[in-house]
Amino acid sequence: MTIQEMIDVLKAFANGEEIEQKATDGPLKTNGKAIEQKATDGPWKAMGFPFWNFSKYAYRVKPKPRVRWIVECNGASIVCKNRAEAMHQAYFAINTTDYNAEVFRVREVLDD
Repeated sequence: MTIQEMIDVLKAFANGEEIEQKATDGPLKTNGKAIEQKATDGPWKAMGFPFWNFSKYAYRVKPKPRVRWIVECNGASIVCKNRAEAMHQAYFAINTTDYNAEVFRVREVLDD
């Protein structure tokens, strides 16, 4: 982690964000003026009460899954950022083709 990343995660924690941690590849390393730390390939774990140790752990704000709306019509799919846009696309598809349109709300699955 860089110093700025450390500051950002501390600010996020102070603002109530959920923080995750995982082991790092060893002690802090300096690269000129920057301090860098790389996380291992292990899984990110939820952090309960904060025990900050930037020498042994990398930290991040827990990612939030994205929600998207999918409109399907005649085998084609349109990805929309919100329901209103999806409904507009579905209405357009129904009124300009002889096909029905289906609207789905999907949520991203976050793996590590």
